[in-house]
Amino acid sequence: MSLDVCIPDLVAKGQLTQEQADELTGLYGELKRNYRRQFGDQTAAGMATQETLRAMEQAAALKKRRTLLQVQAQRQAWLNMQSYGTGAGGLRVLDPDRPGHMGEAADALLARREYAPYANVEYQAVAIKGQAHATLAGFLARHRRDIIGRVQDKAGLDDIVRALFGETVENANARELADAVRETFEMLRLRRNAAGGNTGKLDNYGLPQSHDSQAISDAGYAVWRDEIWPRLDRQRMIDERTNAPFSDEALELALRDVYETISSDGISKMTPGAFTRGSLAGQRDHSRFLHFKSADDWMAYANRFGGKGSPFDTIMGHIEHMSREIAAMEMLGPNPAQTVRWLGDMLQKDAIAKGGSKARREAARRAGDRVQRFYDEFIGTNRRPDSETLALGFGALRAWQVATKLGSAVLSTTSDQATQILARRFNGLPVARMIRTQAGLLNPASDADRQFAVRAMLTWEGAAQIAAAQARMTGEEITGDIARRTAEGVLRASGLNAMTDGGRWAFGMDFLSTITGNRHLRFAELDPDFRGSFERHGLTASQWDALRATPIENHKGAEWILPGNIGDQKVRDAVLRMIMAETDMAVPVATLRTRAAFNSTLQRGTWVGEAGRTMLQFKAFPITLMWQQIGRIMAQQGFSRATYAANMMILTTLAGAAAIQLKEVSKGRDPREVYDPDDPQATASFWAAASLQGGGWGIVGDFLKSSTNRFGFDVMTTVAGPSAQTINNVGNLLLTQPVKYLMDDVPGDGSGDANPGRAAVRILKSETPGGSLWYARLAFERIILDNLSRWADPNHEDGFRRLGQQAEDMGTEYFWAPGAGINEARAPDVTGIVASEEP
Repeated sequence: MSLDVCIPDLVAKGQLTQEQADELTGLYGELKRNYRRQFGDQTAAGMATQETLRAMEQAAALKKRRTLLQVQAQRQAWLNMQSYGTGAGGLRVLDPDRPGHMGEAADALLARREYAPYANVEYQAVAIKGQAHATLAGFLARHRRDIIGRVQDKAGLDDIVRALFGETVENANARELADAVRETFEMLRLRRNAAGGNTGKLDNYGLPQSHDSQAISDAGYAVWRDEIWPRLDRQRMIDERTNAPFSDEALELALRDVYETISSDGISKMTPGAFTRGSLAGQRDHSRFLHFKSADDWMAYANRFGGKGSPFDTIMGHIEHMSREIAAMEMLGPNPAQTVRWLGDMLQKDAIAKGGSKARREAARRAGDRVQRFYDEFIGTNRRPDSETLALGFGALRAWQVATKLGSAVLSTTSDQATQILARRFNGLPVARMIRTQAGLLNPASDADRQFAVRAMLTWEGAAQIAAAQARMTGEEITGDIARRTAEGVLRASGLNAMTDGGRWAFGMDFLSTITGNRHLRFAELDPDFRGSFERHGLTASQWDALRATPIENHKGAEWILPGNIGDQKVRDAVLRMIMAETDMAVPVATLRTRAAFNSTLQRGTWVGEAGRTMLQFKAFPITLMWQQIGRIMAQQGFSRATYAANMMILTTLAGAAAIQLKEVSKGRDPREVYDPDDPQATASFWAAASLQGGGWGIVGDFLKSSTNRFGFDVMTTVAGPSAQTINNVGNLLLTQPVKYLMDDVPGDGSGDANPGRAAVRILKSETPGGSLWYARLAFERIILDNLSRWADPNHEDGFRRLGQQAEDMGTEYFWAPGAGINEARAPDVTGIVASEEP
């Protein structure tokens, strides 16, 4: 009996819903029409029936498997939550009956908390990405971005794309790197399928395709269709419903659906991790629908409708996206969004079971909302702007502030040394070799060491992301291409990318070195601090034994246990989660918790959200550092808590003092006095500024000595954010100065005269991209700006004297004074750091 006769009967018996019946009827009808072209009606009906039944069976089996995985993930999540706050690794034990306890346990499934000894989605994604980067260490080293954000060796990169499409390529290195890309993509595909996906293997698939929704929408369907249709490989585009190539009619309908999805921003310009809700497992099954005939066809489409992103961006974006998808599915099941909602319901049920007081119910509700916010941030919902135009405009403004204000941000990374020492001591890692390890990884001639660190699965964000440094300092992600490249170029030129990567690798490599050096010890014999790190992250004696059994690898005469050689994937993931979570404590970056707090409160693409983001620019980093360290302090017990807090205060203050002195020298001034027995107030002011600087609040430290900061603006303007300073600058030049001139505002001493020249020089000083670079700022100011002042500012000598007086008020003086020639400069005087007693 043909299926078209059976389906209505199955619906009548309640064995199929009408929706299912309609889907099967459509599939059966299309299959029957396809087979009828080659066979008679009766044969076509029979073949169509068999194929439809086969599809039904496969769908049913896949659905059953995903249901089981979903149940297992939810059961494991609730079981993990029971271990929250049980004192793992010597931390403080929490009362499990207190309101909010289970809520904290639930949100720790997504964003790590100190009290949670179980895996979380945030660092599971980092662990997976680290494994992908390890395979691509050579690719990242060869094609990483240059100082202005351009991918290196573009010709070689094009050859890699051709090799990925199965085309003949003479470039042996490109073929080798293409094989590494294939291996990486295949690892991710298999791991995603193991978590509930159903993506088939395609030989010589090439690369995924990104789409620029605005360009596609502006072009219209007909133009887009005419561009893509002749570039598609029709024989490889299999209609999974019919298991045959698309007919013209079916392809037309399918492309129309793709166009509507893209042009409505369903998948366009998707930031890594920005997938939609619903069953995540099924969302990539059809994602490789578009197959291009050749690499040239792929690149031609990418140049016109792909947002002009390079193949490098596509590869890195695919890894980021897949890592997040896999992590969410492994931790929360094939349908993570459903598990998030389930957690909210379970928290409410738990609150009622424990008495149902108002405080408990309210805590459960807030926790459920918090879990949802974390998930929305992780998958990218919070990053989608309400108005892309508004978000891009404000993003460009903030990127301008990065380019013009953060050229000396690398001098503030002295605080990284303080947090590294704290993290090393807390985890039982060596402190003495910290500088040596980091210096070796920063050595320009040590590219092999950097690649080895990436092979150790420690990730290479500075090479993989165009805006890695900007994201660390500001959390910014939505910015126009030119603005983003300008900002990132300044930060790369300043050395911030290199210092960040070097510090993170140094911590991770010394962690792996310590593991290797202790492999002869049983778990109970390990140093308590080192063992505590494993226990806090849920690793047990049996997992330590599995780690000890890992084959040793040699690098430059030293023995190493590398995560890639760990046979058990779960142990490998756990070790990487531990190392990367502690690395984020050592060299702080914006965490999921911090990003969710900002992005869920300040919605992108809205006037209120963008204004708030602009006002809080540069504050995400110190807030992250503060939350991380306070969380760690509060998780400890008694004397350990006080000791850690005291060490943190001392180390970060010393680091802040070093940063202040480095900044003084970069501005042409001698290091400031750190102790003056005749002026306790000046001494206290310096160390208060050092404390703020070491805590990431260096911009606030500029106001401890005076009511204006280094650009001449008052505290309120700085609180409003650096963009307000730019607006103040421009307004002063275009509005205030003309008004002063028209009103002839002359108070008598000349200080109130209209002075557009001074206003113009001030703009050049604070608004020139790269003008704040620590190694170029002094020459820029003395050779260019001071000479411009002489020409444009009639009161330039008064301005030079005021700057000298301000330096004197701070307990220092210029070694290259404003207005002085290069022949009048001297070396910085470090002997005045401590004021001497008069004889």
